[in-house]
Amino acid sequence: VEDVAFKVNRLLDASKNLIDKIQYDEAARLLESALNLDPKNHLVLYNLGYVNSLIKDTEHSQLAIEYYEKALELKPKDVQTLYNLAYQLQELGNFKQAIKRYQKLLKLDKTNVDAQLNLGTLYERKNASKAIKMYKKIIYLIEHEDINKLDTL
Repeated sequence: VEDVAFKVNRLLDASKNLIDKIQYDEAARLLESALNLDPKNHLVLYNLGYVNSLIKDTEHSQLAIEYYEKALELKPKDVQTLYNLAYQLQELGNFKQAIKRYQKLLKLDKTNVDAQLNLGTLYERKNASKAIKMYKKIIYLIEHEDINKLDTL
């Protein structure tokens, strides 16, 4: 078991170096190898989602969504994975699902300004008053340290 964990960590490290060098396809191949060794590794699934999101085409964006969803099956409350999934859905124009994911994320972390901003942007499409409410929360978060009043805005 330790040998597998060691190999997976080495593959993760090597893939991060390739991502830094903008060698996304090669990084994805290493991460796939890591996934074959440890199919229930949240970090490997997350990184597969991430590297696929960096390749800007529909096929890889869909793959990114699939990997983020698998990662969330293992850690449903992982805020970063939820954010990345929501963002990918938003980028692909799946606004309804993106809104659901941002809302779930904000239940876990109501101070996540990026999620609030993106949710506000999505609300602008159909419901200006909801968008304004989100933007007011963002302004409040930026101006105040006390988040207790946030839910009353």
